[in-house]
Amino acid sequence: MCLGYAQGLHMEPMDADEEPTRIADRYQVLRVLGRGGMGVVYQVRDESDGSELALKRLVGREGRAPDAHTIELFEREYHTLNGLAHPRVVRAFDYSVDGTTPFYTLELLDGGDLRDRVPLPWEQACSVAYDICSVLSLLHSRQLVHRDLTPRNIRLTGEGKAKLMDFGLLSPMGPIQQVAGTPAYTAPEVLHQVSLDGRCDLFSLGCTLYSSLTGCAAFSARRFGELRDVWRRTPVPVATLVPDVPDALAQLVTELMRLDVDARPRSAAEVMDRLRPLLPRPPDETLSVARAHLSAPALVARGAEHVRIRKQMMRAARGRGGGFLITAPPGTGRSRMLDVFVLEAKLLGGIAARAGGAETVSDPFFVAQCLANQIHEQGPSASVEAARDDAQVRMVLFGEQDLSQPALCRPADLSRPELEGAGVQAALHK
Repeated sequence: MCLGYAQGLHMEPMDADEEPTRIADRYQVLRVLGRGGMGVVYQVRDESDGSELALKRLVGREGRAPDAHTIELFEREYHTLNGLAHPRVVRAFDYSVDGTTPFYTLELLDGGDLRDRVPLPWEQACSVAYDICSVLSLLHSRQLVHRDLTPRNIRLTGEGKAKLMDFGLLSPMGPIQQVAGTPAYTAPEVLHQVSLDGRCDLFSLGCTLYSSLTGCAAFSARRFGELRDVWRRTPVPVATLVPDVPDALAQLVTELMRLDVDARPRSAAEVMDRLRPLLPRPPDETLSVARAHLSAPALVARGAEHVRIRKQMMRAARGRGGGFLITAPPGTGRSRMLDVFVLEAKLLGGIAARAGGAETVSDPFFVAQCLANQIHEQGPSASVEAARDDAQVRMVLFGEQDLSQPALCRPADLSRPELEGAGVQAALHK
């Protein structure tokens, strides 16, 4: 499965006889950005506002229509990207279907991928690794592993910031059933199909950092069957190939690429701490805050509550909704828990809306208004469909608006004097 701009994609000109010129009667295709086994990524212009985006379109193998399982994986990759609200994860926007072909849009990154930019100066390589470690910290705090961290799956912005993509192999920590990924960057424990934790991603990070510094692969293999022989040869030390690399960085790369999982750094957070003194400028503070926020001990100590609420979310995903109330003294981690649950809800494919209590609230139904706006923004077609089926819901949420174009509608002012609390709650529930 290929994700984001997709592993293994390559730039190529567009063949007018094979490629669409417009998608969903809205997106003008400008060029092919890349092609993988099941997906094509285009640079497109949104004719509704003139913006340029990347668009990932699912295609079947050998010209055949994609099967239901492939479509399910494609939807999951979109929800994964959409749920990982992190400044170093490529942003996903809208998911839709053109006829019978699913697609979704992404932010268009103009700096190319890391593979096309290597070798990098060691200072820039440290900055890229630090950015990616911040994403890994988020994933690992959720007990997830990326499993396909490679230079091809790191995209750069015009300012040189790194963004991670391709979450098709994202899986829970623990045993795995299938060997998949990019052989040259795959950790031994993946090939051996033993229980995985975040250190398998750190091995891939080490191989990626080695490639970023030297321009060549530490373990050059095209097929998984070659890896056992390749691992018998020790890679040429980074310092031998790039003499100006600091000893601390060369040592970190060596430790990250240890075949013995217990000999590697323990966590992405530890790697960030070791990279920080090597950065050419102070790190983006928001990334440090996000990392600490997601791995705070107060969150880990809420294991029982975490399990209970995750089960409630699973029931809701199956159509058996419900509710829960989180109560605790101030400063004990309520907001951190809520952040975790919002992210998990999105990873399950749900719409997650939240209203904060810190704002100055003066209007009646302030929370209801926040939730209505967010629900409609994330699922305009679903909200409008619900309103069409019920006249009362339509009048409360949309008033006299024309519902023929859901994306152009907006929830009405819920503080209108004629509205009553019970009616607003019923409409929002619908």
